[in-house]
Amino acid sequence: GFIIQISLRTYEELPELHQEFKLLTHFSIKENSQTLFGFYSEEERVIFRNLITVNGVGDLTARMILSTLTANEIQTAIINEDYKVFVRVKGVGDKTAKILVAQLLTKMKKSKYRYIFPTFPKK
Repeated sequence: GFIIQISLRTYEELPELHQEFKLLTHFSIKENSQTLFGFYSEEERVIFRNLITVNGVGDLTARMILSTLTANEIQTAIINEDYKVFVRVKGVGDKTAKILVAQLLTKMKKSKYRYIFPTFPKK
C-alpha cells in the first residue's frame, strides 16, 4: 500500500469504509523525500499544482491551503487581491500570502488557467 497525503476537503468527500473510490494523485520527489498527494477532484489537483509553483509555497503548505480554503474562497481572494485570506492558513504569513496572490493572479489571467475558475472575469 501507499501513504497518501490528502486535504481535509478530500477527506470529507471519501465514501464509507470498505467502498471503492478513486483519488487523483500528484507524486512529489524531493532531495530527501518522495510523497504521494491525493485529490478527490481534478480541480483540487490543478489548484494544488498551481499553488506549489508559487515561491515560498511547498507541498505541505499547498495541502494546508486546500484544507483551510475552498476553491471559491481561493478564487475570490485572488481576484480581489485579498492576501489576508491566505494568512488564515497555518504556516502562511503576510509576505508569502502577498507573493501567492500576485503570482496566482498573473497565472489566472492566462487563458489556459481559466478552466480552474470558470467565473474568472476576462479582462
